[in-house]
Amino acid sequence: MGVVLHICVTCRGDPPSRDRVPPGRRLAQAVLALTDAAVRLTPVACMNLCAQGCNAALTGADGRTRVAGGLSPADAAAVAEWARGGAMPGRCIAEIPPSHSQDTA
Repeated sequence: MGVVLHICVTCRGDPPSRDRVPPGRRLAQAVLALTDAAVRLTPVACMNLCAQGCNAALTGADGRTRVAGGLSPADAAAVAEWARGGAMPGRCIAEIPPSHSQDTA
């Protein structure tokens, strides 16, 4: 299984942009141009993290999902590299264990 990259395409950025095409959609378009079939890019209408700038969530082959915020279209290459196993760009907003996880606190 490859990785799934969710990008909020309605994100307006922080501070909010008044551009006709939201920065989140521009980020998704740029990342799509930089990735291959190993990365499934899934546009999301809203991740409800509006105060965090543009956002992306990456679900890896291990099932763990990491959410990055504070992104912009200028981060497209870094987001694409993250999807290929590189370092997370922006700020870590959340890390969610796989749904099949048996870990307990």
